[in-house]
Parts: sequence; structure tokens; C-alpha cells
Amino acid sequence: FLPIIYFGSKLFEPNEDKSILWIIIQNGLYFIYSIIGHYKFGQTFGKRLTFVKVVQNENETKLLSLTQAIKRDSIAILFVLLEIGVIAFGFAETDYGEIILGFSTSVWLIAEMLTMLFNNKRRSVHDFIANSVCISIRKWAD
Repeated sequence: FLPIIYFGSKLFEPNEDKSILWIIIQNGLYFIYSIIGHYKFGQTFGKRLTFVKVVQNENETKLLSLTQAIKRDSIAILFVLLEIGVIAFGFAETDYGEIILGFSTSVWLIAEMLTMLFNNKRRSVHDFIANSVCISIRKWAD
């Protein structure tokens, strides 16, 4: 996604209205990629490279349903909508906008880390929301 982000930011960034359009395009592409990747294959390219797969928590032999894949990204989608709202209402360049986005993302990051650290399967909040779990698919030699 780095080339897409780079060229898109050069094309859309100077204009605030276009900036909202770019946020929608960029994140829309990402969420389609993430949701379809987890639903169809249980992984995105990065997870494939690191031998990780996202599966259903109750049955680790089953991939996520489409609903589970959407739920897994649902909080991230809400954060994008929050960012669009901050820009649309003119708070992007204010302290209020920075506080809203900074505080909400910090709380979310802390919640993700704490849940991951304190359960035996290392599931994060988004895994609990989707009832999913990440597993290693690497075959370790004895």
C-alpha cells in the first residue's frame, strides 16, 4: 500500500475536500483487501509472510465468515469515520481535533495491548469482537 499512499497523498492532499475523498478511497481499498483476505484466505500478504492465519476461535480449522471478517475491522472503520468527521467539521487543524483523534486511538491501542497480554491465546479486542484468533501455521521441526 505504500505506493498507493504516496501517490494518493501527492494527488489529494492540498485540498481538504479532496483529502476526505482520499481518506475514503485509501481506507476503502485497505478494508476491502483486509476483509476479503481474512474471509477468503485467513490472511493478508503480511500474515502470509509471517506464517500467521486468522481463524474462528471455536474451530481453528475454519476460516472467518464474511461477518466475522467485517467485525474484525469494524473498530478501525469507526476510527476512519471519526477522522472524516473531524476533518468535515473543521477540527482537523485544531487542538480539539488532535485531542479527539489522539485520545481515542491511544485508548484503543492500550485496550488492544492489555487484552492481548492477559489472555492465553493472545487475542486482542478486535479478535474478541469477531470471535477470531491468530494462529501460527509454521511447522516447527523437533
